[in-house]
Amino acid sequence: AGIISNRISGWDSIVLSLGDRLREIGEISGAHFCYMVCGCPVASPLKEGTRICLLGSNHTLLIAKALFSSDAIDAFDRTEAYEWAKRQGNKNATLTSFQSFKIIFAA
Repeated sequence: AGIISNRISGWDSIVLSLGDRLREIGEISGAHFCYMVCGCPVASPLKEGTRICLLGSNHTLLIAKALFSSDAIDAFDRTEAYEWAKRQGNKNATLTSFQSFKIIFAA
């Protein structure tokens, strides 16, 4: 909380590095929080350098990409809620990369 409330020069790179380290040790939710605070977009798992794909899920695992686990379904629900929240502020807001997951979920 101290890091987030005290923005200084280079703050984004510090928080992104923290998020990367959290991801390395398996703290995906903490990592995603850091990425979201820095404004990282929800992106496709196929895109190089993607940090967030499904909120709270490790998108490098096939089981998560294919929505084969209850954790992946929970991450899908969180991402859908995030998209809904964005739309409350901007009716045209959409997470384009999330559309493929909606198709998988519907199937």
